Amino acid sequence: MTLVRRIATGLAIAAGLFIATSFALFATYDFSSFQSRRAEIRALGLQTPLPASLTELMRAENRKNGYSHITARILINKLAISWHGDGLPGWQTTYVTWTLLAHLHLAEQEQYSIIAANCYMGHGRFGYAAEAQERFGKPITSLNDTDLATLVVLTRSPSRYEEEPELLQISRDALLSKIRDSTSSQAR
Repeated sequence: MTLVRRIATGLAIAAGLFIATSFALFATYDFSSFQSRRAEIRALGLQTPLPASLTELMRAENRKNGYSHITARILINKLAISWHGDGLPGWQTTYVTWTLLAHLHLAEQEQYSIIAANCYMGHGRFGYAAEAQERFGKPITSLNDTDLATLVVLTRSPSRYEEEPELLQISRDALLSKIRDSTSSQAR
C-alpha cells in the first residue's frame, strides 16, 4: 500500500468517525434537550389556530429563509437554554443547533403559532394578539389583511418602524403586493 493510499484511507476513517460522533452528539442533545421539552414547546404556541390569511402573510414574508431561525431564538429565550460555551461562539453553536432542531421537529404551523404568540413587537409587548389589541383595538381574528400584514412586518424591527412609521407602511404594502403577485401568478 502506498503512502498516499494510507493517508487517504486514514483521512476517510477520521472523517467517518467525526461525522458519526457529531451525529451521535446531536441525537443525544436532541433527545435530552428538545424532545424532553416538547410539552413546554407546544405550550408556547397559540391555543387557537391562526387566521389563514395571517399564515399566508407569514409564509410570504420569509419564503426564502423559513422561520426556523426566529423560532429558535424564541425557544432559546423562553426555555432559558444554556449556551454551549462562552461568548459569541457559544451563542452561535446554540442558535444553529436550535434552528436545526426547530426545522427538523416543528411543522410550519407550529412555528408560526410560537412566533405569533411570542415575537417581540416593541414597547414591551410580545405576540401578535397583544399588538393587535394595542394598535388596532381588536382581536387578531377581527383584523383585515392590511392590519395583519402590519403585524407581520413589524416583527422585523419594531424600534425602527416606531421611529419611521412611513417605512412600516412601505414594508407592509410590499408584503401585500408580494401576496397579490403570488396569487395572480397562481391563477394563470
